[in-house]
Amino acid sequence: MKKGQSSQSSRLVGQRLRLPRAAILRGKDRFQSLFSSSTVLRQPHVQLRFRVNPSTKPSQQTAFVVSKRHGNAVTRNRLKRQMRESYRKNQHAWRLESELGPNREREHALSIDALFMIQTSDITSKQLETEMLTLMAEGQERLKTWVHG
Repeated sequence: MKKGQSSQSSRLVGQRLRLPRAAILRGKDRFQSLFSSSTVLRQPHVQLRFRVNPSTKPSQQTAFVVSKRHGNAVTRNRLKRQMRESYRKNQHAWRLESELGPNREREHALSIDALFMIQTSDITSKQLETEMLTLMAEGQERLKTWVHG
């Protein structure tokens, strides 16, 4: 190991810790559908909205939103970076590849659109990560019961 290189980075080599661009939700229509009809889960500082749609291939896309009432652009961008990092580190808690693909009961795959939104800006990064993990676990349970009946 080279000088200055941590042993933690060598342990994480085999894990998927990237958040690819294809995993980020984009498009005005998809955002409007999330705000018009979606399942909403709340924690004191963070809200999760998600929607399941039939699709030709399985996909899962996520967005991170901070409204303008939470400060200037620097503050909002910092909060979005913290949300993306928390999601990236813990995306294994929300990945549902086996749930999204087609199975015997349904012929089409599923597409999940999700949105994490900050409710209050007075939150530490540790609190943010904890609340996002809680929301992901609750969302995963809801999706499993919804998909499997």
